[in-house]
Amino acid sequence: MLPRALALTALTLYILAAIAGASYYAVEIRRLPPTQANLLIGLLLAILLGLPAAIALWRQATRPQRERGHRQAETEARLATLTQIPGAEPFLPLLRRGYFLSEEELRRRIARAREILAVPHRAPFASRLYDGSTLTDDQIDYLALPHRFALCAHLRPLEVALKQAGLVTYRAPGAIDGHFRPHPAHFPTPPGIEEQYVPRSSPRDDDDHFLYTCPSCRHTLLANGNGPLWPAP
Repeated sequence: MLPRALALTALTLYILAAIAGASYYAVEIRRLPPTQANLLIGLLLAILLGLPAAIALWRQATRPQRERGHRQAETEARLATLTQIPGAEPFLPLLRRGYFLSEEELRRRIARAREILAVPHRAPFASRLYDGSTLTDDQIDYLALPHRFALCAHLRPLEVALKQAGLVTYRAPGAIDGHFRPHPAHFPTPPGIEEQYVPRSSPRDDDDHFLYTCPSCRHTLLANGNGPLWPAP
C-alpha cells in the first residue's frame, strides 16, 4: 500500500503544479481574463499535461501487485498440472506454501514416499517428506530403531541422551549431527572428549557450531546450533 500511496501523492502534487503552471502562463504571460471558459481550458490543459505522468506513476505503483498476480497465476497453473499426478495429494500443502518442485522431482518424491510407507518402522517418517525434508534409509533406521547407534562407547551416553530428546540426525558411520546449542553450564561433555569451536560458515547460519571428537576412535558429534538450548537448566 505504501508505494501506491506515494504514487498517488506524487500524482496529486504533479497535477496541482501543472494547474498552477497553466494558470500562471494564462494569467501572467498571456494576460487572459480569468473567465470560466479560460479557467476550464487551463484545467483541461493541466490534466492533459499530467496524463502521461499519471499513467507512468500508476503503472509503477501497481507493478508489484501485477507481478504478484502473475506469480500467483503461474503457481496455480503449475499446481493444476501437478495435482493430476497420482500420489501428489500429500505434497500439495507444501507446494501451496511456495515450495517449488518440478514435475520430475515431485514424481521422485512420490516414489520415495511409497518406498518408506512399504516398511512398517519407516512409515511414520513419510510425513517428513511431505514437509520438504529428505531422509535416507540409514537416517530413518537410526531414528526409528532404539538399538541403532553410530558413535563409539566414549560418546555413547551423550548420543543416547540426544537421541531420546530427538535432537540428532545420522550422517555417516561414526558421525552424527546434533540439532541443539550446547548449554554452557549444563552440557555433559564426556571425559576425554575434545571440543572444537567452529565459526559459522555463512551469514545464513543461525549459530556457531561445536564439534566433539573422540580422540581414540575419531567419531564426531557436530552440534550445529539449529535447535534449542540443551540440556535445559
